[in-house]
Formats: sequence, structure tokens, C-alpha cells
Amino acid sequence: MDKAQENQNRMGGILDAFLETHSLTASAVAVAEAADVRAAYALVQTSIGQGTTDTRENTDDAGTAETRLLRVLPALLGSLRSVARKLPLTDAARPALLARATISGQQLRKLRPGPLREVVQHLLEEAITHKIALAKYGYSPAVHAVLTKAFDDFAATVGTTKGLLNDNVGVSRSTAALLRDFLKQCYELDDALQIFRVLDEPLYQAYRQARKVGKSGGGKKKKDDGAGPGPA
Repeated sequence: MDKAQENQNRMGGILDAFLETHSLTASAVAVAEAADVRAAYALVQTSIGQGTTDTRENTDDAGTAETRLLRVLPALLGSLRSVARKLPLTDAARPALLARATISGQQLRKLRPGPLREVVQHLLEEAITHKIALAKYGYSPAVHAVLTKAFDDFAATVGTTKGLLNDNVGVSRSTAALLRDFLKQCYELDDALQIFRVLDEPLYQAYRQARKVGKSGGGKKKKDDGAGPGPA
């Protein structure tokens, strides 16, 4: 593993220990997300133990399909945002379209495969609904076909969260790919833990510390190592 991956793995160990010793039962969703995080981290540890540390992107079909989809999606998002902003304020469709079209690349990358599939599916449906307006931007049927193909390729790799975790064991996915899955699970847990700002502030602050482990601290600011910023 490289330095960033070592940091991510170290953060995972601290976070796993935190989740083992702290009760999140005040939120059923937090409990479920925590279980997903721990399961994903266990797979990382299994991978490291087996020596599967290949970091090549092309060893992970799902990651390749997701990368390809996220690369072409801005071709739709940019035009769709403009269409949404130009709709009359009185247009009932404007708020929902604007909310969907303004999702950032960073937000998309943080989504787990299932939610990402749903978000992109809705965006493609909006593209069909607003095809006349989008045509003025150069968003043609041919462009739509490219995005649809990228979406279909990605969607074919998506299962349920538990199914994806179980599949990882059988196909010996690389440590790098498993770390990416683990971090996506962490982002989901970050959102679920926000409620503890009110329910249990000390627990929330302890969680923030657990999530920060692995990031470079002190001295000059360094490039984000990919461990994630933790909850704000």
C-alpha cells in the first residue's frame, strides 16, 4: 500500500475500535451504517492478509465502469443546470431539477453504488424530459446514447450493499478497491452520525476524532490523502 492507503487503513482500525465500543442504538440507521463500515473494513483486513494489494484500476471492473460514468456525466449536468436556472421561478419542475442538476462531482464520488445508480437514472430521465431545451446545448440523441451506455455498464455491476460486500470475498478484489468501498461506507456513516450532534455531543466529537485519524497534521497543509474529511 502507498502512504495514503496506509493512512486510510489506520483510520479504519481506529474507527472499527470506536464502533465496537460505542453504542449507536439511538439511531437505527446509524447502527446499520456502522455495521456496513465494519464489514467493509474487515474485508480490507482480509485482503491485506492475503497479500492482494494490486492497486491497478483495471483490476476492478466496477471501479472502471464507475470512473467512466463519472467522466462523461458532466456532459449532461452542465447543460441541465443551465436549463434549470433558466426555467421560470413559477415552474413547478424547477426546484427538483435544480436540486438534481447541481450535485457536485465530489458528492457523486462519495455515493455508494446503489444510490449513485439511482441518482444517475433520475438525471437521465430529466434529460429525456428536457430534450428539446438540451438540444440547444448540443446534447443530442447520440450524446445521450453515450451516457446511457456508460450508465448501463455501471448499473450492471451494482448489487445491494450486502451483496457487494459478499461478492468481494469470492473475487479477491484488490486492497485499493476494497479501501474505496470502505471509504464510501464511511461517508454514509458520517451523514447518519450527524444526529448525534444533538443526541450525544460527546459521542459525536469522539467519532470525529476517530474519523480524522490517518490525516496528516501539523506543519504545512498537505494534499488530502483520501481518508476523507470526516463529518464537518
